[in-house]
Amino acid sequence: MSDTLHEKTAAELGEALATGKASAVEIAQSFIDRAEAVDGKVHAFLHRDDEDFLAQAHASDERRSKGEYLGPMDGVPVAVKDVISVKGQPLTAASRILENYVSPYDATVVVKLKRAGALVWGRLNLDEFAMGSSTENSAYGATNNPWDLACVPGGSSGGSAAAVAACDWLSEAELAVYAGEFARTGFQGGLNWYRARTSGKYAADLELFSGRSIDVPSCFIAGASDWGIYQAPGSIEVMRDKACTAMTDVHLLPGAGHWVQQEQARAVSALLISFLSQQPGGNVGVSGDEK
Repeated sequence: MSDTLHEKTAAELGEALATGKASAVEIAQSFIDRAEAVDGKVHAFLHRDDEDFLAQAHASDERRSKGEYLGPMDGVPVAVKDVISVKGQPLTAASRILENYVSPYDATVVVKLKRAGALVWGRLNLDEFAMGSSTENSAYGATNNPWDLACVPGGSSGGSAAAVAACDWLSEAELAVYAGEFARTGFQGGLNWYRARTSGKYAADLELFSGRSIDVPSCFIAGASDWGIYQAPGSIEVMRDKACTAMTDVHLLPGAGHWVQQEQARAVSALLISFLSQQPGGNVGVSGDEK
């Protein structure tokens, strides 16, 4: 089993630890072996401390043997995007500017992971300072898509995506769906202004829609602390009052920034369900598990 542990989900690893089917050390070694085997081609990691990783795993196993385990994440590996501070580890944000910087403290999310017993391991590649959508703009080299090394993994968290994807391989049928959707859409959201406008590459395509409006019911949800909505002063008002002629709501959620769907997932889901339920034929059912 140890040679396939890297293919398991976090929940599956937690269950394997709880039932004694695997130890934290076996899990950590499986991930190290996988990284050694494939990361030379994928380049998901910017830095790894395998010795510390195994030391954390030994400590987790010792806690569990004494009945002192910290919860379902105790012994489960977590790699960290290289814009999140981990005390004593490099923090470069994929930029040469921070090449020799070492974090003096843990970010809040890392503090919580460590309290839960997670094995915090490795620094993952990204577009420099998280500004990009392909992870080709890292000062330390691009990350490749493990399902097709000639393709990008997206971004800015491409190292994170590639590290997960490199633990398993798609069937030909699944890969065909992935490749087809990437070719059709590029997986880009229409509201990601900064991805489309910062290079000028797509300017001609965007100008095709100049002066037109969106005339179907719509709503806008963002984090109140999202820097993106303030990049072009007045743009939210233009979107609400002119570009979208049937916009019913603009929601700026407190306690959320750029990734509102992750930071306030329940609130976003509730707002979307409410919006859809108000539309003709919009009977959106919600099961007990989804509430």
